[in-house]
Amino acid sequence: MNNNLLIELLEDQCEELYRKYEFIFNKACDDFFKFIQLPNYTDHGKEHTKTVQDNLAKLIPEELVNRLTSFEIYSLLIATIFHDAGMILNKSINEES
Repeated sequence: MNNNLLIELLEDQCEELYRKYEFIFNKACDDFFKFIQLPNYTDHGKEHTKTVQDNLAKLIPEELVNRLTSFEIYSLLIATIFHDAGMILNKSINEES
């Protein structure tokens, strides 16, 4: 089982959304994060996303976490995966220079 409360809750509450989250996370690791490898920036790959997810779980008060629906948890986790999507444009611009 995962160490992140949000991921654990999603897995417990809705197996279908959990499987979709896992698929998107793994697909992003394989196909998306490779476009966010910019010089002078910290890693923005799998470990960065896990750190963002862990920080998100710490920021949400436990009483609120327990009231979140599985779709709300899923949406928050998907947002953590793609929160740096704007950096892809930066890489494309840098490659043209």
